[in-house]
Amino acid sequence: MIINGGYPGGELCRVASVVWGKKNIKNKAWHNFHNLVDLETNRIFHPVRLYNHIIDLLVKKYSKGFVSVSEACSKTLKNRKVFKSENPKFIYNGANVHISKNLYNFHKEFGLNPKSKIILMLAVYEKRKGHEFLFKAMDQLFKKNKNDIFLFIFGDGNEEEINAIKNLKAKFNCSNNIFLNKYIDDVSSLIKACDLLVVPSQEHESFGYTAVEAMAHKLPVVSTDVGGLPEVIVNEKTGYVVDRKNHNLFADKISLLLNSKTISLKMGKEGNRRYKSLFRARLMSKNYRKLIIH
Repeated sequence: MIINGGYPGGELCRVASVVWGKKNIKNKAWHNFHNLVDLETNRIFHPVRLYNHIIDLLVKKYSKGFVSVSEACSKTLKNRKVFKSENPKFIYNGANVHISKNLYNFHKEFGLNPKSKIILMLAVYEKRKGHEFLFKAMDQLFKKNKNDIFLFIFGDGNEEEINAIKNLKAKFNCSNNIFLNKYIDDVSSLIKACDLLVVPSQEHESFGYTAVEAMAHKLPVVSTDVGGLPEVIVNEKTGYVVDRKNHNLFADKISLLLNSKTISLKMGKEGNRRYKSLFRARLMSKNYRKLIIH
């Protein structure tokens, strides 16, 4: 199996598929891509497009098939003309999520009322992750819960990216209820200590690993309907999946979970069952083994 990032991604991955296929014509490799497939340029006679078109033809010829991490991601293979007739497979990502012994004390660390609700977002500081969308939703929540709800974001990013989010945050009324933090290794301690996880992604979300982490901790999730997220989260069962343009509804679903312990606990338990049945590392390995052997 040749493992790519997005497609076309790294040149070496595509070359590896071609070289392996030519040398092992009776035992070709599966070409695996973990992120969305790029659209081709509209300029038909552009040198880069012609070059990539030729490489795509070779990859198709010398690969056994294509496999990705979600149905939504696999379908993007058809963004490339050469692969329009392909029917790529998908195998969900799996993980053995570590459950920490530690419990991050948000209220003590940031001087909050012990009864305050904590919303958690785990994501890099990139525009595609939906910070602005989430801030709009927070402003809706802020109107009725000025001192009761706080958003904590933990993630990596370069100085320019982080400053852009800081400047964006400052434009919202709820800015004092939002805390931007760097990534920490003990993510589990954060998930255990919050009331729900949000995934407000706006594009390029092939799977949704943070949602799986939350489900492993019996925590409900509110997400947008981008990419593979609707496949990971079952709407109204393990959390809520909302139109990526509807920040008002996103705010309503957050409010519903924060105000109903019964619904939150039920969804958390359902999410944990789903994690155990679909998203464990052993199951992922078993499915890849089955694919390769057969």
